[in-house]
Amino acid sequence: MRQLDVATKLGFSSTDRISKWERRLTYPHLLNLFKLCELYNVYPHELYDGLLSNTASQKKI
Repeated sequence: MRQLDVATKLGFSSTDRISKWERRLTYPHLLNLFKLCELYNVYPHELYDGLLSNTASQKKI
């Protein structure tokens, strides 16, 4: 799914937020996290666990 598709389904007019989430510059607000989970048919921990573990390993470097 393209960033534009995700942005549109979440009600955003641009892909800026989606891009920042993908690059781990910012993280989705809780409400947007639940919308993403519904969109991708996954549980919140499946999205956040990967994000947090990657961030933690980057900080160790």
